[in-house]
Amino acid sequence: MKCYLYSVYLYSVYLYTVELNSVDSYPKTMDSNEIKVRSTKTTLANTMRKLRAKKGWSQERLADECGLHRTYIGAVERCEQNISIESIVKISTALEVEVWQLFVNNEP
Repeated sequence: MKCYLYSVYLYSVYLYTVELNSVDSYPKTMDSNEIKVRSTKTTLANTMRKLRAKKGWSQERLADECGLHRTYIGAVERCEQNISIESIVKISTALEVEVWQLFVNNEP
């Protein structure tokens, strides 16, 4: 579990350094921590959605595989819900990826 947490931390640092170019798209009233959190949540949500779609699963199917509620999965994918480390691990296990892979933005 410590390895997962460390991976998540390292990737959040990476996101902050790489995605500073997109800071202009956020409201000027947000501080750097809020920007990092929003960016990380968005990356997680987009990656979850892509991996789920790649498997041909609905949000309900993913929720069943994880043991989570379907509305929770939807809220996470819309960046409306904060997600726990425990839920991230459940989702990564169901999607058959490592935790850190949920935080990788594969957009060109």
